[in-house]
Amino acid sequence: MATTLTQLTACPPWCTLEPGHPWDSIHDDGRQSRGHGGPQFGRFLFAGSLEMETGEVTMDVEIHTEDKQVNDLSVADLLDLAAHTVAAAEWLEANR
Repeated sequence: MATTLTQLTACPPWCTLEPGHPWDSIHDDGRQSRGHGGPQFGRFLFAGSLEMETGEVTMDVEIHTEDKQVNDLSVADLLDLAAHTVAAAEWLEANR
């Protein structure tokens, strides 16, 4: 099945990926998308967005917990995570 590539829009100013990076996924319904990497908040929180070729953009913060120490958080670690969570939420609010 041939795929027609849709013209890319400019990356958001906060995108950490190569400017003009290509569509990187084709979904079951045939639509293309590409992710935009945003800032990292602490050890576990990574912001970004998913841009669909139809113009829809979904912004989110992913929690990455591959760190084996995630089950052993100290009080200081929990306070850092809480502060970074607030900062990530504020970033999402400002950039949506």
